[in-house]
Amino acid sequence: MRIFEFNDYRLFLKQYIKSLPKHGRGQISLMADFLKITQPLMSQILSNDKILNLEQADLLAEYLQFNEIEKEYLFILVQIERSGRQSLKKYFTENREKVKSRALDIRSFVSPDKNLTEVEKAVFYSSWLFQALRLLCSIDDFQKNNFQKVKEVLGLSRVQYEDLVDFLIRTGLCIEENDRLKMGSVSTHLESTSRHLPRHHTNWRLKAIQNLDVVDKDDLYFTAPMTMSKKDFHRLREEILALIKTVYSTINVTEAEQLVCLNLDYFVVNKEKNP
Repeated sequence: MRIFEFNDYRLFLKQYIKSLPKHGRGQISLMADFLKITQPLMSQILSNDKILNLEQADLLAEYLQFNEIEKEYLFILVQIERSGRQSLKKYFTENREKVKSRALDIRSFVSPDKNLTEVEKAVFYSSWLFQALRLLCSIDDFQKNNFQKVKEVLGLSRVQYEDLVDFLIRTGLCIEENDRLKMGSVSTHLESTSRHLPRHHTNWRLKAIQNLDVVDKDDLYFTAPMTMSKKDFHRLREEILALIKTVYSTINVTEAEQLVCLNLDYFVVNKEKNP
C-alpha cells in the first residue's frame, strides 16, 4: 500500500495495520509509544475522535519509515483536517493533488545521474545497442577482453564495437580503468515529454519481439487486453508504479550478473478524443 492511495491518513493507517501479520495485533500500542502518546489517545485518533498534530505526524512518518514525499503528503493530510478556514482547507487540498501527482510520476524515484545533450540523446537512443553495451560493462565478465564476450551476446563487428565504445567513453557513460571498460553514470532517464522516448520504447520492444524466437522457461511474456472501471485502472497504475520503484531499488543493490530487459505497457485503447 502507498499513502497516496488515500485522502484520509486514518484509512491508510487502518489498512496498514490490517495488512500486518496477525492483523497488526499490538500495533496501536507500539505506535502510541513511538508517538509518545497514550494508547487510548491513539485509538481515538484512529476512530476520528482526535486529530494528529504535526509533531505527532512527524513521529508517525518516522515510525512508518516514509520517504520525503510520503512524509510531505502525510503532513498535508493533517493540515487539511486541522484547517478551520475553508480557503485554507482548499489551499492544502490543491497541494495534496499536486504532491500526489508528483509522487506517481516515475521521475520521483528514477533520477538521471548523467545529463546528455540533445545531440547525444539522439545518438544514444537511436539503437538499443548503445544501452545494451553500456549495461554489459557493469558485469565483471564483460569488462576485460571486452570485444569477444560482447560479440557473443550482441553480434557486433569490431568496427561497430569500437564506434559504440568511442561514443560511450566520450559522453562519460562508460569509462576505461585499468584495461577494463566499466559503466560511468549509474542511470539515464528520459522525461515523459522527450522526443526520444518513442524510439527508446520501440527499440526494446522490437528486441523483445526478436527474443520470442528463443524464449526459455525463465522468460515472461504477458499480453492481456481487458475492460475495467476507471477507478480500478488508476489503482492498478499506482500498483505498477510501486513495482517499478521496487525494481529500481533492487538494481541499486543487486550484483550485476546478466543483462535483462523489462518492458511494461499499460494503456487505455479507447481514449476519449478532445472535441
